[in-house]
Amino acid sequence: MVADGTEQNDGTNPNNPGAGAPNADNDQKFKALVDAEVEKRTAGLMKNKQEILDEKRKDQEELKKWRGLDDDYEVAKSKVDFVNQNEDAQLLKDGKVEELFQKRVAQMEKKQEAERSARDTRIAELEADNTRQKSVISEKFIDGAIRDASIKAGVTPTAISDVLLNARLVFTLDESNQVVPQDSSQNPIYGADGKSPMSPTEWLESKQASNPHWWGNTEGGGASGGGAGAGKERYSREAWNMKMAQATPDDRKELGRRAAAKEIVIS
Repeated sequence: MVADGTEQNDGTNPNNPGAGAPNADNDQKFKALVDAEVEKRTAGLMKNKQEILDEKRKDQEELKKWRGLDDDYEVAKSKVDFVNQNEDAQLLKDGKVEELFQKRVAQMEKKQEAERSARDTRIAELEADNTRQKSVISEKFIDGAIRDASIKAGVTPTAISDVLLNARLVFTLDESNQVVPQDSSQNPIYGADGKSPMSPTEWLESKQASNPHWWGNTEGGGASGGGAGAGKERYSREAWNMKMAQATPDDRKELGRRAAAKEIVIS
């Protein structure tokens, strides 16, 4: 009740049931205005939220495309960082497929060249070792055959080492492991029958005149065989040079020793 004695119509008087209707309409309008304002003010936030979600989804899809990753975002992100730092991946990412291809080809060629070089070096080492072993085996075969023939031919024991030095310059081991003689042009030297290679025994017989000291005889025999140089091995300068050129390092050392000791005469 107001000062003039009338009742205020506030919509709560039970005796005036229609009094509250206008206030209800006002509430609805006010609520609508509030909702509209809230929607207006939150629209930007919702848009930003959607953009963030879209960006995250895009990153995940990109990760899957490049690396076949799973959906773990943190793992995927760390791998994306690695991809971005990796040169090859970066080339691929930039669409430089041809450049990446050429780089990979160059790397492959470099690796193959290194492997080929190492293989060739190893083959050369094996071949050299095989040659040394064959030389040792060949020398043993030749020495054995010449020594046996020398003993049978009556060569004095102290001369056998000299016989072997000379024989190594002439004899070789053929594909059948037979000891056969060759000339300076590596042509076979045939025996008396003109068909078969000269045997060690025949070779020794051919040396009796030029190397009588192998049998303990003085050169020329009798009185004419005496004097300086009797019983010594003789070579012309040309023959000596050829002999030294064909000799092995050990044989050259022995020949040099004998020449210094005047056991070999070079004229």
